[in-house]
Amino acid sequence: MKYHYIYKTVHTNGRYYIGRHTTDNLDDNYIGSGIWVTGIKNKSTLKKEILCFAENISELKNTEERLILENYNDPLCMNRGLGSNGWTSEEATAENKKRVLNGTHNFISGEISRRTQLKRVAEGTHPWIGDKNPSIKKIKNGNHLWQSEEHKLNTSISNKKRFDNGTHHFLNNVKCPTCNKIGQLTAMKRWHFENCKN
Repeated sequence: MKYHYIYKTVHTNGRYYIGRHTTDNLDDNYIGSGIWVTGIKNKSTLKKEILCFAENISELKNTEERLILENYNDPLCMNRGLGSNGWTSEEATAENKKRVLNGTHNFISGEISRRTQLKRVAEGTHPWIGDKNPSIKKIKNGNHLWQSEEHKLNTSISNKKRFDNGTHHFLNNVKCPTCNKIGQLTAMKRWHFENCKN
């Protein structure tokens, strides 16, 4: 027997994704195949709930589109489109650009970011606070990964290889078209080209 259902995958931070799934096993551990869901490394932070069942694929698609449309402008909704037919990278880029321009993109709404920052300040884990941040503690105690001899050696070897084969970013010098100064790419982008004082 085939089951057709609409599901909602929710992250512990409140963000969610609505999708559809067809299966002959309701316990197949499927939590979604959307870009947002697959991009989350720690899947234990996700929980799936079945919203409703459908009789056939046509009803399933229509129900999915209706539910996504109802939630599409919610900043916590991570659906990129009104259906799950899949996105090409070009379509995703165009849709994201449109949502940024009209102010509906989740990343620029500000509310999620503001709440997250306030929560981290309250918990004492914000990097700007200092002492309670796990990384700051490790650095002060001298046991941060960056301070290990193995990490330093690996970084040194990696940098030497990149210098030898000419791929290190320090070797990528460019010329400013305004003042003709030549310098490292990162610094030149910051102080020259469109920002050149000359």
